[in-house]
Amino acid sequence: MSADGTQNTGTAESPDVGSNFMATLQTFEGIEQFVFENQTDLKNNYLIFRQLLSFLGHINQGKIEDHKLFNINENGIPEIICLQTKLHLLLIPIKKEVSSKAYELLKSIIKPNISTGVEILGERTLVLKIIKDCNAQFNVIKDRLFCECEKTMGIRDCEGSLQIPMLEDIEEITEMEISYHKEEYGDKSNCDFQETKKLVEKKFENQSILLWKNKSKIVSLINANIEGDLFYINHIYTKPTERKKGFGTNLLQKVTSKIIDSDKIKAGLVSQRLDSATNKIFNDIGFAPIYEMLDVEIS
Repeated sequence: MSADGTQNTGTAESPDVGSNFMATLQTFEGIEQFVFENQTDLKNNYLIFRQLLSFLGHINQGKIEDHKLFNINENGIPEIICLQTKLHLLLIPIKKEVSSKAYELLKSIIKPNISTGVEILGERTLVLKIIKDCNAQFNVIKDRLFCECEKTMGIRDCEGSLQIPMLEDIEEITEMEISYHKEEYGDKSNCDFQETKKLVEKKFENQSILLWKNKSKIVSLINANIEGDLFYINHIYTKPTERKKGFGTNLLQKVTSKIIDSDKIKAGLVSQRLDSATNKIFNDIGFAPIYEMLDVEIS
């Protein structure tokens, strides 16, 4: 075990490629050591690693007990960062193309743990390759596209304007947040009005919600906040009766432009990869795709 708390298990041999195959598995005793070792990649790719950080938060709070944190290294440099729990496997490659040595070691670790009900999240190409090589059947939960924006582009203006929410808007915003979750998560959404209202009130205090109003009526909202060096857009929601009028597009463009210009940071969001219409809007505003992430459940 090294001084920083990491444990190097040495080399591993894969029967698929013979005795010449060597790659390094690096495991960690705790979150602190794991984050310390990977801090550069975490900082430089925050949008990509946001899902990982969410899992680490649950572990730190005791919501996830059994877990393994490890890196697949080659020549002492991480190629894939991994988190494994009883029902989840998160795979994040550092390079665009993972070496064959690192991949074969990863496969040898994962293959015995592929079973019904396990959820695998990670870079799309890597997840699909692992599933195929393990001959596993799966159902897609989310097929997502991560986008970043460093400078917004001009768009056609629409009626209405960007507004800061008022106290009298809270209940209507709560209803809109509940509607968003029902559309996004379907039957899995169980939003209680009072609990959602409390969350909205906290976001109100943190100025995490901004509105687009037309003729004094709320037509669209954006839920976003600054996380480190990134302005992260959690979601945008426009009332069904007010869609295709440019309200959500103008809201996103105006808010993103103000933050980028004033705080000198990038903006990031996650969209559905196959939603070409919405992705075109994001692209027109200035958001460019940087990463594809797939979330599947083994069936």
